[in-house]
Amino acid sequence: EWGHGISITNSENVILENPTIKDCWGDGIYIGNNFWDNSTISTDNVIINNAIIDNVRRNGISVTSNKNITINNAKITNVNGAQPQAGIDIEPEGVDGMPIVCDNINIKNLFTFNCNGAGLLLFFTHDVTLSNNPKIDINIENHTDEKSQVGLFAAGANDGLSGTVNVLNS
Repeated sequence: EWGHGISITNSENVILENPTIKDCWGDGIYIGNNFWDNSTISTDNVIINNAIIDNVRRNGISVTSNKNITINNAKITNVNGAQPQAGIDIEPEGVDGMPIVCDNINIKNLFTFNCNGAGLLLFFTHDVTLSNNPKIDINIENHTDEKSQVGLFAAGANDGLSGTVNVLNS
C-alpha cells in the first residue's frame, strides 16, 4: 500500500499542476506526514489542480493530518485492490507526537468514478478525540460520483468533536 504515485510529506508550499497518475499499487497521491524521519513539520499549503488519477490500488488521494490543502478539478477513476479504496480519503492521524489537524481542506469540482469504496471518504479514526483538540474544517463543493460503492461516506466521528464539514452541490 506504500507504492504512491506522488508522496508529499513534511512539506510546505507545494503546487501540483495537471498531474496524471496511473497504475500505482498504493495511493495516487499521499499528502501527510512521514513518521519515520522524526520531522516535526506538518504538511501545510498544498494545491493540486486538474489531477487525473486512474487505476490505483489503495486511494486516489489520501489527506491525513494537514492544513491548507486545496484540490481543484480532480478526476479519480477505477480505485481498487486495498482498503479503503476511496477516490479521496480524508483521514486525520497522529503518530509519535505529530499533531492531528484537518484544517482548511478544500475540494472543488471533484469527479469520482468506479471506486470500490467511497468516492469521497471522511474517516475520523480513534486517534481523533476531543482531548487532542484537532481543528476540523473541511469544505467540499461540486462532487459528482458515478458507480462507486457509495458517493460520500463519513465514519468514526466521536462525541465532542467540533468543527465543520460543509458539503455543497454534491
